[in-house]
Amino acid sequence: MLLASASYVTILDNLGLAVAFPSIEKAFPSFERTTLAWVSSGYAVALASLLLVGGRLADRYGRRRLYRLGMVGFAVAALASALAPNPWVLIAARTVQGGAGAAVMASALALALPLVPAERRGVAMGWLGIAGSGASLLGPLIAGNLLSLTSWRLVFCITPPLCAAAWWWAPRIFDEVVTDRSSRVDVVGAVEATVAVAAGTLAITQSARLGVDHPVVAAGAVTAVVLGTAFLVRCRRVANPLLRLGTLRRRSFTVATASQLFTQLTIFAWFFSIPIFLQDEWGWSPSRSGWVITIAMLAACNSVFVGSYADRRGYRSVLVSGGICTGAGMILWLFMLGSSPSWWAILPGLVIFGWGTGMVGMTSTAAALDGVPADELAMANATHQTARRLMQTLGTAVAVAVIGNRDTADFGRFRWVWALVAAGYLLSAVIAVAYPARRVVPHQPAASQAA
Repeated sequence: MLLASASYVTILDNLGLAVAFPSIEKAFPSFERTTLAWVSSGYAVALASLLLVGGRLADRYGRRRLYRLGMVGFAVAALASALAPNPWVLIAARTVQGGAGAAVMASALALALPLVPAERRGVAMGWLGIAGSGASLLGPLIAGNLLSLTSWRLVFCITPPLCAAAWWWAPRIFDEVVTDRSSRVDVVGAVEATVAVAAGTLAITQSARLGVDHPVVAAGAVTAVVLGTAFLVRCRRVANPLLRLGTLRRRSFTVATASQLFTQLTIFAWFFSIPIFLQDEWGWSPSRSGWVITIAMLAACNSVFVGSYADRRGYRSVLVSGGICTGAGMILWLFMLGSSPSWWAILPGLVIFGWGTGMVGMTSTAAALDGVPADELAMANATHQTARRLMQTLGTAVAVAVIGNRDTADFGRFRWVWALVAAGYLLSAVIAVAYPARRVVPHQPAASQAA
């Protein structure tokens, strides 16, 4: 339940916002779309930049404590968004919500995963994948119905009841876990990491709108590189670094994380582009277009079966075959889809694509954390999730750049997106070949303790 809650509330919230955004634009007609886009961008920047800090705070002050505080912050910020009198308050509330989401995501996996037997963790992550797919299905449906009955403000009220339930149940199910109470948090390293990731996310989100050669984008990219390098150097020198570099030297973690960089980039490029293609190029209605995503998410509900197989056989074959399967689905689209609408043309590749994404979605996270000691889980998960978030943001920016504006988009540009998705997943499969053939049984160090 705890694992699913972290995924469920964040996905429901983001997809609900995506559906509500046109109504928000109508509610504030005097504000430019580029300004209102910060309702989403502010959340993304805060979430990505605070994950590493969240992982360290979870180890220092308690994973359950940070998880519950994050749920409270997420719910309060959601309600503040619903009551926002103007876009500036809405953007500020969403930015705070992103920071609270970072606390939830950094602590949830690290709190719950050590309680799952090592031989069952693939199945546990599979259920998390099911939760994500379920939220992807229900988010647009619930938000759409609420919008038809009332205003966009009620959309932000979807997640607070779920946050309250998770906050109430957590202490009744899980003991507190503190793995590093004695050492201080490296404040300088925390500032370097936060600003570096925030600058990189800002550069990515604004590159599609301003162009990669814009001074703001260039300054963000340079800041991210300089401070990111300084942060890694500091992690080698201080006694209690924000990130233990030994985690990056763990083969299973590095290979799985590198593999999923390309899957996260391309899946979000696909998510962004497919509704535009179906509605603008094929002339389908929003509800009919939604069924395309629904079919893909239903096909992706194979993650429990895939996780069970990975528990028995290891992750390498799953990551490799999943990447190949997903890429094959997009290659079918390149050959079968044309400018004329056709369910028969889109369906085979769509099902294959969805099945493959179910194989490599949350499985990549399970593979990355396989064998990581319990006292390093929070930090390793935060590092992995930061990489995922950065690539998701980049994927949307790349799709915007490839498709272009309404007056420049054409069928050929969408084919380039599908080719990019196919290439990204096939490349992830090639990288996954280097993953260890056998699973590593996690070591449970004596330093782990329940307080």
